[in-house]
Amino acid sequence: MLLQGHYYLKDQIDSSHTFLYGHRYWPQVKRAIADHAATWTQTNDSLADQILKIANRVANELKIDVSLVVGITAAGFMTVQQAGLEAFNATAGEVLLDSKHAKKSPEQMLKERAKDDSQGFFGFLLEFHDCKFNSIVPERMFRQRMTTTTILGPWTSLTPRNPCSNDRGEGNEYS
Repeated sequence: MLLQGHYYLKDQIDSSHTFLYGHRYWPQVKRAIADHAATWTQTNDSLADQILKIANRVANELKIDVSLVVGITAAGFMTVQQAGLEAFNATAGEVLLDSKHAKKSPEQMLKERAKDDSQGFFGFLLEFHDCKFNSIVPERMFRQRMTTTTILGPWTSLTPRNPCSNDRGEGNEYS
């Protein structure tokens, strides 16, 4: 099998999270994470506590709600974990959004995502639905075949069952 493209995280440190709204704050978050890593000493703080601490610091600095930077901060921490601090520090920390998307508020982005794809009242009966996985690049979507599992997923997950069994209640090879 031949993989083409840039699939190593170390090759896309500044671009692997452009689909997150918080990517627009990447330079500030990246700088805060690098500063944290440079001065870090062993502590009893959990990973979640450290992420929230950095996210709060950046949010206060930018005078924005912390919810806008928690995701990108977590992505940054995991990038350091997976690509290494040296590779993390070697990139410029660029925002890779066009001006059209960079200007959008969180409310505008949510409103666009919530738009009906014109399937009408009985749209749930259609066999395929469009799934967009990147709001920044419109062509990054796929057609999903709607199956009973896909349609009824939320309701079937409410049924208590053994996590080590298949849907028929029988054990599987891992139980």
